[in-house]
Amino acid sequence: MHALTLVDRTCMCHSMSTMARIKKMISLALDPALLKRLDTWMAKQEFPPTKTAVVEAALREFLDARERKRG
Repeated sequence: MHALTLVDRTCMCHSMSTMARIKKMISLALDPALLKRLDTWMAKQEFPPTKTAVVEAALREFLDARERKRG
């Protein structure tokens, strides 16, 4: 089983700007086929995003769509 494993703690992540953002570390396991698709897509990007950025964007889009449905 391939898993993206992160410990449960808070850390500082520095973006390209000078501002730092606080991120909460989590642990999750992904289906190997889904992770392979993600890695393949990331490898094809001219400027590959981090897995964190991709997961955050996907989760944000998912939650926004759900909230819009509820009105």
